[in-house]
Amino acid sequence: MGAQMAAALSHASAVVDEPAHLTAGYLALATGDFAVNREHPPLVKLLAALPLLRLAPALPAAPAMDRRGEDFEFAYSRAFLYEANDADRLLNAARLPIVALTMLLAAAAWLWGLRLLGNIPALAVLAWIAFEPNLLAHGRLVTTDAAAATFTLLFFASLERAMDGAHRRLFIGLAGSALGLALLSRYSCALLVPLAGVSLAIETRRTVRERIGILLAALGTGLLVLNAFYLAATGSLGGAPFPLAASAGAPMQSEPLVSMESDPVMRWAPIPVPRLWLEGLDLARWKNLHVEGPGYLNGEFSAKGWWSYFLIALGMKMTIPSIVASLLGIVLALRGLVSRDAGSRTLVAWVLAPAMGLILLVTALTKAQIGLRYVLPAIPLLCLVAALPFTRIPDLGRWRLVAAVLATLTLQWHTATSLRVHPYHLAYFNEAAGGPDRGHTHLVDSNLDWGQDLVGVKRFMEREGLDGINLYYFGTADPAYYGIVRWVPPRPGYYAVSATHLAGVYLPDRDYLAPFRGMTPVASIGHSILVYQVPQVPAFLTTPP
Repeated sequence: MGAQMAAALSHASAVVDEPAHLTAGYLALATGDFAVNREHPPLVKLLAALPLLRLAPALPAAPAMDRRGEDFEFAYSRAFLYEANDADRLLNAARLPIVALTMLLAAAAWLWGLRLLGNIPALAVLAWIAFEPNLLAHGRLVTTDAAAATFTLLFFASLERAMDGAHRRLFIGLAGSALGLALLSRYSCALLVPLAGVSLAIETRRTVRERIGILLAALGTGLLVLNAFYLAATGSLGGAPFPLAASAGAPMQSEPLVSMESDPVMRWAPIPVPRLWLEGLDLARWKNLHVEGPGYLNGEFSAKGWWSYFLIALGMKMTIPSIVASLLGIVLALRGLVSRDAGSRTLVAWVLAPAMGLILLVTALTKAQIGLRYVLPAIPLLCLVAALPFTRIPDLGRWRLVAAVLATLTLQWHTATSLRVHPYHLAYFNEAAGGPDRGHTHLVDSNLDWGQDLVGVKRFMEREGLDGINLYYFGTADPAYYGIVRWVPPRPGYYAVSATHLAGVYLPDRDYLAPFRGMTPVASIGHSILVYQVPQVPAFLTTPP
């Protein structure tokens, strides 16, 4: 898994979120300034920026604008990566800690699979995860998604282990630490607390009082980790420690974008949470309510989203064998629950219920339906469920050899699918969805086209002997850094169009590039940028969108 991700690094330019995340992390490490990119907690950004301390990149002068705004993020990160430094050198170094976190996820899932399912099924868990295209795609990017998936699995695995008598305090501590690290990685990980409550309601190995005590102890440890991190970071990096808020309604150091006084749930939460964390949560909530563009699904747009969005995305972007195995595992787990099988109850409580609950809650609470990555933590849990059928093979009598062969073939199909799309895992769509080349007809943005293929554009230009190209690029990376000359105004010849712009999701005029939709591309770069050859400048391109 690590080899696949490491080998793919040189093929990918920065995705939309990476420049701002990495720049914010290095600013925090080098100057103690946590004001930039506040809508995401700082842990992943700091981890990614750690390798940069050895590289000692230059910090350009900051533009004269509000450091807390998105305009500053994009302007300063562009200057930091593409003007003052070697962007790919910094990015590839920063991606390595994320790769390590993703490998930790795979190892933890394997160990948990050993405990819940046994040796052979645990190897199946490892195979499902190690060749899972979505985990391979996001597990190597300087974003919060892989870290959230890792700490989510560690949280539920540790809580489940705490249900046993041996080393209970140790695993409560591990669960609480994982919860604290999850909250430091992504604000939506606050959903882990109610999801853990559901798991404990299904669990029967302990009394109700003991289960409540375990959850409260883990929650207390998580809050301790959260507060200790902020205090240590601001103190050791030169910033003055900030006071802890007794509730979310406490006065802010700076004016939030949404008044939390208007939110009774936030106002009355009597939990000691760092004020800076609350400000970021407030900003994240505001951005969720005011998403920049509508959701896009199968050619349709929606500002409110769809209840089926994430389920459809999972159905198109997970491999077919892993989907079939997951559905079979769900049936077996629920069947075992009805028959009061203790192992099935444990699997339902700690694996299946969190996975389904996470998908349901994210669907209900977010309007930002712009990527499967929002429910990425559910995928490793589904991989555990997908290994459950392997535990039933010895019970099939004379059919067990046939079942073992079929199970092996499904894993080989899953593995071959992942290797075939390498290194373009972000653009993966399964055969039922038409494969990666048809992905742009179903989903865009971080599901397919997130700005990652400028390297491929440059290689295409070199193969074709082009000194310039008509480029309609969706992303925050700098085409000029890769030596890409953009023709302005457009000229006859090649037109490279990002799939997200082709769909018109973020364009003022959604149909600005619509005529290209009826044309046949002459090339596909990383499955995310379509190249058309046009002998004359189309009339619809003579005016800006």
